[in-house]
Amino acid sequence: RYLRDEEGEKEVTIELGHLFWQDIGDFERAEEFFNRLKLLDRTHPAMVAFYEAHYAKQKQWRKLFTFLSSQQRRVDDIDDAIEIARRLSDIAENRMKSSERAIGVWKDVLRQHPDNQSAAEQLERLYEEHSKWHALADYLENEVDRLGEDQQEATLKTLEKLVPVYRDRLEHNSKLINTLRRILEVDAGHQTAFQELRKHLKEKGRWADLAELLQ
Repeated sequence: RYLRDEEGEKEVTIELGHLFWQDIGDFERAEEFFNRLKLLDRTHPAMVAFYEAHYAKQKQWRKLFTFLSSQQRRVDDIDDAIEIARRLSDIAENRMKSSERAIGVWKDVLRQHPDNQSAAEQLERLYEEHSKWHALADYLENEVDRLGEDQQEATLKTLEKLVPVYRDRLEHNSKLINTLRRILEVDAGHQTAFQELRKHLKEKGRWADLAELLQ
C-alpha cells in the first residue's frame, strides 16, 4: 500500500537509486531508478544531482548542458534559475569552450528578468573577458534605452561604463563624445565627464562645440 502512494514510491525509488549509485557504483542500474523518478517528478533535486554527476563523470558536456537547460525552464524561483545559470555558464565556458553559449545563458535570464544584477554582471564579465567590445557596447546602449529617464542613477552608471569601451577598446571618438554629453544631460555637475569632454573637443579642434560646452 505504501508503494502505491506517489510519495512512498518516490522515497523507495530514491533509496534504491542512491544504493546503486553511491554504494555500489553501478550508474547504469542507478539510472533505471532515477529515470523512474524523473517520470514522477521532473525537477526532483535527487534526480537532478544524479544526472548532473552522471553526465559530468562521462564528460558528456553537451548532454549535461541540454539537461540543465531543460531544468532551468521548469523553475519559477529566480534564485534557483540563477544558480542553474551559473552551472550552465561554467559548463559552456570552461568545458565546451563556447563563450557564445555562456553569453546566451545570461541573455536568456535577462530576457525574463531584465533587472537582475547578477545576470547583468556575468554577461558584462563574459563580454569583457572574451573581448567582445562591440557586443558589450550594444548591450550597454540598449540598457540605457531600457532604463530611460525614470532611473537616472542606473542610467548614469551604465553611461559611465560605456566611456572606457568607446575610449579605450573601440577608439570611437564620436560615440565617446556623444556618451559624455549624455552623461552631462543626466548630471550637469558631473566633473569627470565635463573635463574629459572638454579635453576631447579641444584635441579634435571642435571649437564651436567647446565654446558651447564652456558657456
